[in-house]
Amino acid sequence: MRSDTRKNEWQTISGAGDARVMPLLSSAVTAGGNVYLVDYQELFLLVGLGADPGRVTEIVDAVNAVDPSQAKPLLVVLTHCHVDHIAAAPELERLRPRPFSIAGHVAGAPVLAAQDETLTMSFLFRCVSPRINVGLTFFGDGSCPEARGATHFRLGNTLLTLSPSDQPSGFQNVAVKERVIASVYATPGHSPDSICLLIGDILFCGDLPFAGNPAVMGIPGWNRGHLLTSLETIIGLLEDSDGATVCCGHGPVWNRDTALAQFATARRLASAANGIATLDVERAAFLKRYARALLREAKSTFAIMAGRLLLVAEQLELLEETERSRAIRESRTLAALDELVEQLERSAGREDRPGEPATRAPMVSGAILAKIDTMLGDAFFTDILDAARLRRARNLIVDFQNALQGISFRQLLRSERPEHLVQYLLDAPDSRPCKDSELMAAAGDHDRFVSELMRRLASRSLFSNVTFCATPSEELPFVAVERGHPIDTLVGLCELLVVSGGKRIAIALDAAGPDVRLVPSTEIGMHANLVTAAKVEFYTDTLRLYGAAFAVQHEEERLALEICFPSAEAFDDSVM
Repeated sequence: MRSDTRKNEWQTISGAGDARVMPLLSSAVTAGGNVYLVDYQELFLLVGLGADPGRVTEIVDAVNAVDPSQAKPLLVVLTHCHVDHIAAAPELERLRPRPFSIAGHVAGAPVLAAQDETLTMSFLFRCVSPRINVGLTFFGDGSCPEARGATHFRLGNTLLTLSPSDQPSGFQNVAVKERVIASVYATPGHSPDSICLLIGDILFCGDLPFAGNPAVMGIPGWNRGHLLTSLETIIGLLEDSDGATVCCGHGPVWNRDTALAQFATARRLASAANGIATLDVERAAFLKRYARALLREAKSTFAIMAGRLLLVAEQLELLEETERSRAIRESRTLAALDELVEQLERSAGREDRPGEPATRAPMVSGAILAKIDTMLGDAFFTDILDAARLRRARNLIVDFQNALQGISFRQLLRSERPEHLVQYLLDAPDSRPCKDSELMAAAGDHDRFVSELMRRLASRSLFSNVTFCATPSEELPFVAVERGHPIDTLVGLCELLVVSGGKRIAIALDAAGPDVRLVPSTEIGMHANLVTAAKVEFYTDTLRLYGAAFAVQHEEERLALEICFPSAEAFDDSVM
């Protein structure tokens, strides 16, 4: 079978006699899983059902074209119980093209029969899981991953035999007339009932290679220890098979090397995943909301960065540095950044489509932001934009990625004197990313001098004409903060005060019960408040990640932004 297949067409399966397979791959815009139809002499075997009823019609047409008499039965094998792989079951039941039955891991049978909205993940897809009766259960004697003794199962006129292997890895063989047609491996981790199916040189692996992805780790039924064991089993299986092809629950068909790389990545991510939060309804709703808020903030942040770069290009034009100016204006890197931001917008526009999982927008956003993060390390940005602004942009991405992965933010917090946070803000007007001495030292080298000049043109501080002052406070308890990101957040909030018209920013620090409240404020015009509802939502959710609370006070011509940091001794464990 070719790993580059795209069309729904029959293909031979090496090592499986005269069996052949038809991959029915879902498109990138479809939430449902892939479906694979295998044609044997005695029966059809369907790996997965997917979520698209229209796909069932394709399946029925395909089997009827091969067997118009409808004599050959159909065995449906479910790789796991998640609703995006089973939702089309009612359509198959309605059409009933021939005798058929559904097979799956014994752990998934009661979940499917009870329409469990948690373990089928239907709560994330905002749908009801179909009620499914599993007629043939793998590992049904409870001795997973090995099942002892042979089981016979009649499907139409075909007798199937399910028997354990004698190999240390433990799997079950499915045989027809003593001929093994498939080997079934118990691979829990993504879900308790996850299985992989080996037919000839094709491995059908469901969602196992994606089980280490952000916003997949932590789903109900996910288990890190079981997942690592399952990944080791399948990696070993692939390493022993030179010509294997891997058919996943989503996406394209992979060759052996691509699959091994994907499984290795899943193993690395799962190995590093400690303290992952459960992806329940509340967390899914938070991630969706945060992804939307992040999109707006990312657009603003990257627009400012692009604006500063174009300002540098304009100034270079005035200095007759035409080639350097053109290099910035026509940069492929800048165009690529614009395209990625547009992709963020397009992904957000799909989030409320029927059948879309609540986590799709956050997951897509996370993947796009990872590309942007890599791009921001390019010399095109680092050679011109100041390090502090780049760090703030990348911290924006890191905060979201941490939230997406369910990392416990408690482990990132450190004890800090609140006065140190205030002092950082007081030093902001005098903090310059570029030293004058560096510009003077470059005076004898034209290229170096222009490079230093470009950095200065791009790093104009909003605080150059702003006065900061702090109100003396009583001795306050240590607070729990992750130093880098909250400080950058404080700077961003003070910039909002400045663009709202503030010229003098007062910083108050006082106790708020067991916690500590830090409040930068300024006088602004009656209609100059640029702290929009979208900004409030973003800062509320971002500071919430670190156990802090955010509030805005706008009275007449005074605007105050309140951040309440948890005390180091008693901060709340329940942060997302």
